[in-house]
Amino acid sequence: MKKLAIVLFTLSACANNALQTGTPREVFIAAVAAGGCKVDGEAEARAVERATGLSKSELGKITRELWAEGKVKPAPNGGFILNTGPCLKT
Repeated sequence: MKKLAIVLFTLSACANNALQTGTPREVFIAAVAAGGCKVDGEAEARAVERATGLSKSELGKITRELWAEGKVKPAPNGGFILNTGPCLKT
């Protein structure tokens, strides 16, 4: 539980910094990256939603755009893995 609290705090701090200077897409990417570059469960999805302050509709739109651009890929257990920005795997 302590580890989850640390991750949520990190997500929130990272997204708050991005909110000051970034677009919703940049905020989303920063929040997912802070959480380990993947969203593969409801808890992770809620954490990204809280950290970014974006609506579910906005989050869905950004995710679909990134998917169409090949910047996310399916996670083994559902959800997705981000493969852009700080999560770019070469």
